[in-house]
Amino acid sequence: MFGDTLILEESNAKLDNKRRIVIPKFTGVSENDKLAFFYTADFKGLKVYHLSTVKESLLTLANMIQDDIPFQKYILVKKDIENIELYSAGYAKVDQQGRIVLPECACQRLNLTKDKSSIFIAGTLDSIEIYPNQETYIASKTQRINNSSKQLNTFLKFYKGLKK
Repeated sequence: MFGDTLILEESNAKLDNKRRIVIPKFTGVSENDKLAFFYTADFKGLKVYHLSTVKESLLTLANMIQDDIPFQKYILVKKDIENIELYSAGYAKVDQQGRIVLPECACQRLNLTKDKSSIFIAGTLDSIEIYPNQETYIASKTQRINNSSKQLNTFLKFYKGLKK
């Protein structure tokens, strides 16, 4: 649920004095859709999912726990659930004008104020990403790619050591 996905389109949006933004049409979001907000792993942006997607993920995790599973798998499932709790930032419903209200805690954490009203939105296959600006978005993605590269190199060194 928290992995990187293909970016389909990007745009800037304005945050009004009531913490509302108009969701771009390219996201496919429509009136009365219920959305769930999660902080990105570095807490510099938000990932926004349809609430139904989050519910499906939680049901899948719950079903995995109900099954007779090995302890290691249980620990991984438990970690996924803890991550959902840790990164959860709130919920919103899309209004008639295609707007959502960003959670106040998220606006504070991301330093989004009416003085800094322009925000950056990227639409992915399964979510919308919201950042204070494009520079923060690029820096966050670059850091995520670098971290993934380091993890891959560590794994490859470990794997090569096993083959000896």
